Amino acid sequence: MSDFAGKTAVIVGSGAFGSVIALELARCGADVTIIDVRPLAQSASGIAAGMLAPAFESVLDPVSAGCFHLFVRARDLWPGLGESLPATGLERCGALLRGPIGDLDRIEGALRIEGARFERIGEAIYTPEDWRLEPRLALAALRRELLTHGGRDLTGEAVAAEAGSVFLKGGQSIEADIVVLACGFDSRSLAPELSILTPIKGQLLRFPDATVVDGPILRSLLGYVVPSRDGAVAGASMEEGVSDLSLSPDIADRLRVEAAWLSPGLGLAHANGFAGVRAASPDGLPLVGRSSSGVWLAAGARRNGWLFAPLVAAVLSRAIAGRPAADDAQFAPGRFSPR
Repeated sequence: MSDFAGKTAVIVGSGAFGSVIALELARCGADVTIIDVRPLAQSASGIAAGMLAPAFESVLDPVSAGCFHLFVRARDLWPGLGESLPATGLERCGALLRGPIGDLDRIEGALRIEGARFERIGEAIYTPEDWRLEPRLALAALRRELLTHGGRDLTGEAVAAEAGSVFLKGGQSIEADIVVLACGFDSRSLAPELSILTPIKGQLLRFPDATVVDGPILRSLLGYVVPSRDGAVAGASMEEGVSDLSLSPDIADRLRVEAAWLSPGLGLAHANGFAGVRAASPDGLPLVGRSSSGVWLAAGARRNGWLFAPLVAAVLSRAIAGRPAADDAQFAPGRFSPR
């Protein structure tokens, strides 16, 4: 509790990173204000499927190859965090991937190299390594817990930031001992190191009448279906370099076809489309640490924001307290800058 007692902190961004960081600092004694221009559930984190998927992410996304053990380390922080919150919908549900035999053979080999647990079940591979949570429930639980610890939330758009101050659209400024930028691609103009981030637009479908709570995540090489209390989620597109939030009927049709193949009951079910923009660093790992401008950064997790959130909060908390761990350097914001 003593690390940040008497300190004030402003967190810009209320997605997975910002919400978990805000709570971490508040629990360590800081007086925390979290700022976002969007309603809580309308960020990329709010519309996400909520997968915590170290196994299949490390073998299906080429950028994440070799990251399985790091992903597991991040995932394993969730039970401790989740158990201290009223409800996050955290489920150790596992995941089942279907596909052609040749592709399954290749993925099986990659999982073996990564060191993931799995078993072959006919024309599918099952892994217990991949979990999920309910993003909207988790964001709401994190916000309630922050308020319980004396934190506050504020609606506003940050247009500039420096050590000790955040400047909002309309002329208002907020001073704080600790300023954290955790607002993803929208924040790229607020600190020099964030200019390296690229947008990845993701579109997904939610089937509100298909409220499947139990069972594994269903995956293929082209998509997934995630059980959810708010309706099964099918996703997702990976549109690199695209930052608008428009919906494409062609992509929606592709997602529906893939969802129906994985879960036939979704073929004729009503679906609502959503789009969000993720921020990605060149190596797929988040930027976590101090900017050359004096503010603190937490951004750029590609499509693993929920997975990384507790680890990012721990890394950032250690950095602010001046006690970084040796392997925290892999997240250093300046790692892409010319030496």
